[in-house]
Amino acid sequence: MATFFKSLVVLLAIVIGLVSAVLFAVVESSPLVVVEPTEQLDQADSVNELLNQLKFVTRRRFFQQRIVIKEKQLNSLVGLLQRGLPSVAGKATTTIEQLNLQLSYQLPIDFADWYINFEASLTPGPGLKPGPVTIGSITISGERALSMLVWAANWKTDSQIGSLAIEQINGVHVFPDETVIVLKPIHNFLQALNQVRNGITGSGDEVVIARTRFYLETLTSLKIRQHQPGRSLSEFIQPLFVIVSQNNHQSSPIVENQAALLALAIYVGHHRLANFVGDVQPNKNRAAMPRYRPLLAQRTDLTQHFVISAAIKILSQQGVSLAIGEFKELMDRAKGGSGFSFVDLAADMAGVELAVVASDENSALAIQRKLSEINSEKDFFPSITGLQEGLNKVDFASQYDKVDSDKYLHKVQIISDRIKSLPIYSQ
Repeated sequence: MATFFKSLVVLLAIVIGLVSAVLFAVVESSPLVVVEPTEQLDQADSVNELLNQLKFVTRRRFFQQRIVIKEKQLNSLVGLLQRGLPSVAGKATTTIEQLNLQLSYQLPIDFADWYINFEASLTPGPGLKPGPVTIGSITISGERALSMLVWAANWKTDSQIGSLAIEQINGVHVFPDETVIVLKPIHNFLQALNQVRNGITGSGDEVVIARTRFYLETLTSLKIRQHQPGRSLSEFIQPLFVIVSQNNHQSSPIVENQAALLALAIYVGHHRLANFVGDVQPNKNRAAMPRYRPLLAQRTDLTQHFVISAAIKILSQQGVSLAIGEFKELMDRAKGGSGFSFVDLAADMAGVELAVVASDENSALAIQRKLSEINSEKDFFPSITGLQEGLNKVDFASQYDKVDSDKYLHKVQIISDRIKSLPIYSQ
C-alpha cells in the first residue's frame, strides 16, 4: 500500500510539473494585441459585401468560385468577437506575402495580468498553406496545427466534414488589404454538411433535443388561429408556457424553459436554427412553422430579433448574443441597408433578458408562471416609442460617434430600463 501511495504522489508531481511547464510556456505578462473594438466595428457595414459573396457561392454551387475577403472585413469580425468577449483582442493584417492573425486572451485572474498570445498566418499558393502557429513561446508547424483542427472537426461532428472543408480550397492569393480564396464547386460539400449529425454546432444534449422537439410539436398543435395574419407573439407564448409549467417533472424548470424558447425561435424565427440544436423537427419532410409569422409591435422583424436573440443566448453567452445583434445593426448602416435601428436593438436585448431569467435557477419557475399568465406582449416586450431607426453611417457617427460613447450607452441604458420595468421582471 505504501508503494502505491508513493507511486501516486510521484505521478501527481509529474502531472503538476507538466501543467506548470505548459502554462509557463504559453502565459505572458503583456498582450500581443491592444486594440479598441469600436475602431474595428466602425467598418461593420463592409461585411455586407462579404455576406453577399457567400450567398452567391451557394447559388452557383456547381462552379468554381472566388471569395474576396478584405482586411477591414476580417477586423470587423474580430471586433465582433472582442465586443462579445472583452477578454479577447485580435487583429488581422494582409500583405503581398501573407495573411496574419494575432489574438490575445486575458486570463480571468484577479491578482495578475496574464495573457495567452496566439499568432497564425496563411501564405499564398495552391490549396491551403498555413504558416507556423505560435502560442506564447511555443511554435508548431502550420501543417500540424491544421491537421489537429481537421481532426477536432471530424471528431466533434462524427464525420469527415473537416477534411472535406480543406479539400474545397483550390488556392489562396494574398494581396495588400485583401485575400482571395478560390473554391472548388461546393455542391457535394454542402450535401455532406447537411448530413452532419446535430448540425455543425448542435447542442449534443439529448434531453434538450428531445424537449425542444416536444415543444416544437406543441406549437404546431396550439388551438389558436395560427394561419391568420396579424397574430401577436403573446398568443403563442402564453399557451406554450402553460404547458411548460406542467412539465417540469420531465427534466428541470431551466431545461424546460430553454427547450421551449429554442422551439419558439425555430418555429416563428427561422427553421434553420434547428441545425444548432439537433434533430428536433417533428416531421422529417417539412419544417414546422406557422403560415404567418406572429408580430411584436405590429412587426414580424421584431419577432425574429426577439426570439432569435433568446436562442443565441441559450446556445452561447449573453455578451456574444448582444454583440451579434449590435453588429447586425452596424452592418445595416451601409448604403442600401435598412440603417441602424435602436428598435431592433431593443428587441434583441429583450430576447436576451428573457433567456437570462428563464435560465436562472432563482427565477426559472417564476418566469414560467408569469409567461403562462400574460395578457399581451406589453408584459414582456418594451415600448419602442421614441427609439430611432434608419440611421446610416454618417447619421450614426454624427449623433452617437461610436458604440462606446456616452450618448450611445445612455440610449442603450434607456432601453435596458424599459425592459427591466416590464411586468414579468417585477418582483
